[in-house]
Amino acid sequence: MSHESSGSVTLRSLVMLGFLIFLPAAALAPDGLRRVVAAFEQSTSEPNGVDSGEKPLVKPPVRTPLREEPTPEGRAFPLAEDPFAESRQTPGSDKIVPVFDEHGPSLGKALDGILSQRSSDLEDELQQMGASYYRLEAWGDKPRIYRFHCVAKVRFGGQEESERFEATAEHPIDAMQKTLELLRQWHDELRTRGVSQSR
Repeated sequence: MSHESSGSVTLRSLVMLGFLIFLPAAALAPDGLRRVVAAFEQSTSEPNGVDSGEKPLVKPPVRTPLREEPTPEGRAFPLAEDPFAESRQTPGSDKIVPVFDEHGPSLGKALDGILSQRSSDLEDELQQMGASYYRLEAWGDKPRIYRFHCVAKVRFGGQEESERFEATAEHPIDAMQKTLELLRQWHDELRTRGVSQSR
């Protein structure tokens, strides 16, 4: 069964009906189709420099400039100010930098009704550690089990690393916490591997 809203289905249906009724009616009317085509050609052949008083629609830029702010000393893995910007790390750098896809991470509605300050803190920490995709799923009824899984991407030592993590628990926060612990262990492994390779 489709998960589209009834409003979007109705709108699409009306557009289809409009074309199914309008085009044949325009074709049957004397010179109707010719006038429609001429109007369309005229609108596409108008020069772009015509001042109609309206500003042209332009897609806003996705990327924002980096802000120069000091990162807190207590964080081992600072979150990049612009998660979509290329890392400026040199190939021999020992910092682990999160790498996000175009949309970035989000829990969306996964924790609706259960959201707490603790889950927000965990979500922030997941992002700081490079979790570029994560999802919370509820399984079963009695006992209800929550599965939290994520994909983390980081740049370390000039190379991009990616790994998938998951954990289950009877409470969603516990599942998130377990997954975060696995992510921390992975970061430790990356650091250890980086130290051993630099020797």
